[in-house]
Amino acid sequence: GSRTKMGALLAEKELNASGKEFELIIEDSALDPKQGLSAAQKLVMVDKVDALYVDFTVVATAVATFAESSKKLMVYSAAAESLARKHANVFKTYS
Repeated sequence: GSRTKMGALLAEKELNASGKEFELIIEDSALDPKQGLSAAQKLVMVDKVDALYVDFTVVATAVATFAESSKKLMVYSAAAESLARKHANVFKTYS
C-alpha cells in the first residue's frame, strides 16, 4: 500500500545518499492477481529488475511461481507463510 511505497522510497533515498546505487521501480497491482502478475512480468522482462517485492497475499500467490521460474528473488509481506515454504527464492518479511 501507500505506506510500503513511502518506506521503499525513503530506503532508496538513503541507499543512494550513502553511495550505494539503487533504483526502485514501482508498479501497482491494485490488489488484482492478474494485474500483479503482469506488472511482475514487465519488471523482470522489460525493466530487468534483480528482485521483486510484493505486498498482500493474493498478489504474492500469483507472482511466486513466476518469480521462481524467472530465478528472481521475491520478498513479500503477507499473512501466508506457505509461499516461502514452496519456493526457494521467496521470502516473507514477518511471521
